[in-house]
Amino acid sequence: MIFINYWLFGYYLLLFFIDKLTMSGLFSRKASARSIIPGVKAYRPDMVVPMNPMFGKVHIPKPSISIPAPKVVVPVSAKSKSGVMKRNVPREAAEGLISMIRGIGRSIYRVFKNIADALGSKLKPVREEEDDHKKSLIDEYMREYERKKRI
Repeated sequence: MIFINYWLFGYYLLLFFIDKLTMSGLFSRKASARSIIPGVKAYRPDMVVPMNPMFGKVHIPKPSISIPAPKVVVPVSAKSKSGVMKRNVPREAAEGLISMIRGIGRSIYRVFKNIADALGSKLKPVREEEDDHKKSLIDEYMREYERKKRI
């Protein structure tokens, strides 16, 4: 039981640190002015939706204003110089820490499971005393009453 309390204490302490780091803005990204996402319109007259020929031909009006193709702006920080993806060191460190904690938890679980299995295999059921006839509680009280009455 003591181990569980220490384990929970460490777990809640880790959650506390993550919460404080999140509130301080360590895990949040700063929005840059270079990566502005353009607005999207639901209705675009230049877009043609294919229709089944059994419904007949539909006259699609040509747009009066030419709509330019959307430009995709890639931030300079996302471009890699050598063409290889950049490594995210904090993420890899966190994943390694999580896998190590899971491994420790699994090994502790196996130890306790083996102890429980060993204790469970040594326990044997206790046989109840079987009498020729089952006695009811009322019969036992009546016998005691008669015994006391005789004395």
